[in-house]
Amino acid sequence: MSCWQLDPGCEEQLLARLAWLSGNQGLALPHIGRETWNVLIQAGLIAGFLDWLTLDAAELANIDGFGDRSRARVLESLQSARQRPFAQWLKALGVPPAARNNLQGDWHTLVARDTQAWLAIDGIGPGRAAQLSAFFRDPQVQALADTLRVAGIDGF
Repeated sequence: MSCWQLDPGCEEQLLARLAWLSGNQGLALPHIGRETWNVLIQAGLIAGFLDWLTLDAAELANIDGFGDRSRARVLESLQSARQRPFAQWLKALGVPPAARNNLQGDWHTLVARDTQAWLAIDGIGPGRAAQLSAFFRDPQVQALADTLRVAGIDGF
């Protein structure tokens, strides 16, 4: 649970996180892939995992190589992420995989579970329970959840 920001040495991992977020296993954002994220990073528009939530047409207009059509598609795709269901957002954030079918409730419900509460859920063993507890209690992940809550993303 590192490299949520464009810190030295984190360039590739942040780019991989963003590619996962926009891929079919994440938010399934059309027209947004690794190359698009790289262009946005190189343009100085993204320095953190969720910086793209606030991008607008004026900011995209300043990017060399993005024509009107490309800008419109990228902006529409990024804005469509706001309508994705909570469970899809959890996958995009990288919640440990074995639990995805066992995630009931909103963010506050999931954060409130400790390791013992996770263990009480059918199909979650000690290792996964510890991973889930660590994930939901991680300060950086909680900061991301706060950003998503402020952005009005359902479930946060």
